[in-house]
Amino acid sequence: MSTWIRHAWIGPLKLTRLSDIRRKELRQAAFAVLEREGIAGATLEKVAAQAGASKGIVLHYFRNKQELFEHAMREANAVLCHAVVARLQRARTPMERLDAVIEGNFEEHLFLPPLCHAWLSLCAEVPRDEKLARIQKVI
Repeated sequence: MSTWIRHAWIGPLKLTRLSDIRRKELRQAAFAVLEREGIAGATLEKVAAQAGASKGIVLHYFRNKQELFEHAMREANAVLCHAVVARLQRARTPMERLDAVIEGNFEEHLFLPPLCHAWLSLCAEVPRDEKLARIQKVI
């Protein structure tokens, strides 16, 4: 199929690297384990099982547990940020902008007990983990 036909029919082809897909799956698995176990009970083995992978695969993409959970926190923060930004884009007045920030941070599908437990678990590590402290400061 010629390039112009492909672009006309299906648009430009955009491939996602397998490593990007796998890293995202592992970050999501790590956050799911955090929701269930908290940071103290979360292990690389549990994350691997959640993702349907081996511990070796987890360590291939992340150097250690600390790096994995740092990236999981960043991913979760990005989801929350998108919810707030989407609401802010529709806001027109200062009061609507304030409401957007509050409502975006407490959206029904994001403000659930397991998710809150995971966040609290990560935040409890902030005094001992400089990278998590920097992420929390940005939040």
